[in-house]
Amino acid sequence: YDTYGMPLDFIEDLATERNLSVDKDGFENALEQQRNQSRARQSFQTDKTIKFSYYSPEVQNRITSTTDQFEGYTSLQTGGVCILALFNADREQVDELTADSSGAIILERTPFYVEAGGQVSDDGSLVIDESKATVVAMERLSGFGPRVHIVQMESGVFRTKSLITASVDEATRTATCRNHTATHLLHAVLRGVLGNHVKQAGSFVAPGRLRFDFSHLSAIAPNQLAEIEQQVNTHIYANHAVTTNIRPTAEAVADGAMALFGEKYGEYVRVVSVSDISLELCGGTHCQATGDIGPFVITQETGVASGVRRIEALTGDSAVQFLQLRRQTLDQVLSRLAVPVDNTVEAIERLQQETKRLSKEVERLKVQIAINSHSDENVEETNKVQGISIVTRRVSGLDRRSRRALADSLRSRLGTGVVILTSTDDQKVTLLVSVTKDLLDRLHAGEIVKVLAPIVGGKGGGQSELAEAGGRQPGKIDELFSESRQLIDRMLTEHKAS
Repeated sequence: YDTYGMPLDFIEDLATERNLSVDKDGFENALEQQRNQSRARQSFQTDKTIKFSYYSPEVQNRITSTTDQFEGYTSLQTGGVCILALFNADREQVDELTADSSGAIILERTPFYVEAGGQVSDDGSLVIDESKATVVAMERLSGFGPRVHIVQMESGVFRTKSLITASVDEATRTATCRNHTATHLLHAVLRGVLGNHVKQAGSFVAPGRLRFDFSHLSAIAPNQLAEIEQQVNTHIYANHAVTTNIRPTAEAVADGAMALFGEKYGEYVRVVSVSDISLELCGGTHCQATGDIGPFVITQETGVASGVRRIEALTGDSAVQFLQLRRQTLDQVLSRLAVPVDNTVEAIERLQQETKRLSKEVERLKVQIAINSHSDENVEETNKVQGISIVTRRVSGLDRRSRRALADSLRSRLGTGVVILTSTDDQKVTLLVSVTKDLLDRLHAGEIVKVLAPIVGGKGGGQSELAEAGGRQPGKIDELFSESRQLIDRMLTEHKAS
């Protein structure tokens, strides 16, 4: 899940196909441990976020008590900004930062958004004359305290009390705004299509994509997903104005503004509204109108926890690139199939049916060749033990299904008896034992395999009529065949005695 992004419900489906179950509690515990480890690996996102070394307690109190002044809602650039404090890479307060060094800068005011509410931080630059620093991350000292700009110095020198110009990267902020406003539209549409039980359970808003988690008990049907995508785009085409205002929290909630469960709000909150479609408490940055979002494309819908679904989507340039890639892929498929686009599915189904037919024919031919083959690699020997025929045979080049088909064929030819097949591939041994039905009261294939498999360094078992095992010592196959005859002799004798 963490490495490859495979959804939990897909993992559960795979497990079910193999008669396995998924330990959901263990999964959640392991996932939380991974999150903690990931956070610990990020030097600027550990407990250090509020641990800086100051010149003195007085300086610390003066800086940390400074009111946060965020100007990024209305402007992406703020000039004449005073540097309140500088810190080196070890988070020790210093008087200056020089070229090729890294550190942290606290400004009296800033246009840079700090990660919150699922929206990632801004990036951009700080400039004074010929000196420049790139902002690579943002943090907050504590609570509603000033924002911290994590920087890499590119040139010149920055000093405390210098006046600089802070500029947010416009392209990334604009792309982030598109995705954030799109999540509000998506939330509203989900409630309209699926029901008012839908509540936001988490989100991720970045320049390149958006992710929205919400409460819902089952997977969304393809036709519903298409309707959701269409409705979001319809609201975008309408180019509704996106407005924000500060209101008393209780009043906004009473008017129906959506609030995040478990989120703590102050006496006053920022309310983002889109016409009569969406009304949410939100401190993030947004488009001025829904038309700014551009195309909206859902890329995936999955389950992430019990009763929680996730939709991933793209907007703007990312959506266009996604659609273009899909079109290029479809064009390549159509070119190879040599059919019109309307006949694509039908052509693929025909190919799949033909592939299945040919696969079965190949299996049949492989089994027939194995039956008729008398090469050194397909040696067959038949012995009698207490009047019962035992066929031992080495085969090669057969998959599991073909080996079973060969065993069935040999067993049918015997009428009554035991078939023991071995196959080798890359120093691995596969063992298969099949017993005719009339002998099941005296011989058990699974018990035979349990005794024989360790000879070739393996283990296995199975049902009374058919059992399989694997091993890693092909050099002991002859010993296995010899022991098989003795084992069956002992089992028959013990049955008579009982």
